Amino acid sequence: MFVLETAFDRFDIPNTPAIAALQGFVEAWSKKPVTGEATVEEFLEYLDYYTEAAGKICLPEPSKVPDAVQCMSAHIAKGLEFPHVFVIRGTTGSFPSSYKEDLFEFPPALRDPLTSTTEDAKELHNQEERRLFYVSMTRAQDTLSIYAKRSKSRKDAKPPRFLEATPPGFIRDLTCDVSIAKEYKARLVEFRPEIQAAAAEVQAFSPVGEWMLKAPVRDMEKITLSATRIERYDQCPLRFKIETDWNIPGESAPAMQFGNAVHTALKAYNDALQAGRSLSREDFLQVFMTQMDISPFDDPHQKQLYVAQGMAQLGEFYDLRNVEAVPQILAAEKVFSLIVGGIKVVGRIDRAERTSSGGIAITDYKTGAAKDEEEAEKSLQLSIYALAAEQEWNQLPERIAFYNLDTNAPAETVRTAAALEETRAKINAVAQAIHEKKFAPRAGFHCKWCGYRELCPVQEEPLYTIEDAKPAKATT
Repeated sequence: MFVLETAFDRFDIPNTPAIAALQGFVEAWSKKPVTGEATVEEFLEYLDYYTEAAGKICLPEPSKVPDAVQCMSAHIAKGLEFPHVFVIRGTTGSFPSSYKEDLFEFPPALRDPLTSTTEDAKELHNQEERRLFYVSMTRAQDTLSIYAKRSKSRKDAKPPRFLEATPPGFIRDLTCDVSIAKEYKARLVEFRPEIQAAAAEVQAFSPVGEWMLKAPVRDMEKITLSATRIERYDQCPLRFKIETDWNIPGESAPAMQFGNAVHTALKAYNDALQAGRSLSREDFLQVFMTQMDISPFDDPHQKQLYVAQGMAQLGEFYDLRNVEAVPQILAAEKVFSLIVGGIKVVGRIDRAERTSSGGIAITDYKTGAAKDEEEAEKSLQLSIYALAAEQEWNQLPERIAFYNLDTNAPAETVRTAAALEETRAKINAVAQAIHEKKFAPRAGFHCKWCGYRELCPVQEEPLYTIEDAKPAKATT
């Protein structure tokens, strides 16, 4: 309970019936005979089994919670009535739900004799969905609101499927006949409008959204920046705030484990060159294998695929480098920090070497999809590496490159003094926005894969105010 209360206080979570229900659940769990020392790890393990067994943490009875909204399925609503009813997602694919063919179809001869045996399973599914939709509509005593996407048809704006069959005048914004609406125990049908572009100032429609938009608890002016953090802020300031302020550790993705093993082997290779000796091919690959052996992979087959990929890429890398002149390595996996406009920026250079003309060349190894010269030209990461090289060796890099291990080929570019000034301005702009606590969410294609999508206020949609439909004016 202490950990739970600390978390509520740390993240400024208000005391609500849902929080009270969670606290009661944790307290009851701590008193169970199966509970050991009641640690966080034990509770999370118990919660995994609890949810797997379809367990639920229930709120108090609706009668004990004033002005509560009751959410239920159409099946459960049978036999009940409510003053106001909202049916959501009344569109093909949601309600009615999409038909899914059973692995083994129930024999027609064994079906209910009152049901036509000539109709296929898909048609029977549609009939049942239609009955449920009617049940949902007739639960309303005073008003009914149905939310659905508009049809793309210019002639008929009604949503597809069941609402297509509603009589004329039943749909709001068309000619409205109150008598028809009352016949269906309803006065209103609403359509969810098209999703509009996010406003400059995002409005939260729920307590969760308001909580997400609260100012950070940490002093964000004291954080350090990196190329990854700057790019993440550009993509979505709210996600940047959540990950930086809450400091939530992400899962160790298999691709990252593989990349770490490859970089460990490359560091050993470059460290040997810097020390004036060479690493044998067998020892080089063994470093990679040793790191892979100690890396956690949930899927053994996936690990085998990564091992085969790494052995092939690193083997080719070694063979290609072995026929070249030995480079003068200045640093391998060099950690740096620099101050730009009072902001600390950190990073790590994979390899820095002296060129034949006395210049500096910077290399960043890439284990993922190959990057080309255009991406290298636009890369903020390479620009920050160039700033670090200028600070460390007092000269701009002669060349700077992504080295794609997938193709064993570099994507080279350069950075001019003017380009580095633009990089400094970019860092300052992000730092200033963080200083001004600008953490509004920024919607985009990246939202599809965001782990905070379900909590984000940009994804919220407001419910509409219930209004009585007014009779159409008589015409003469």
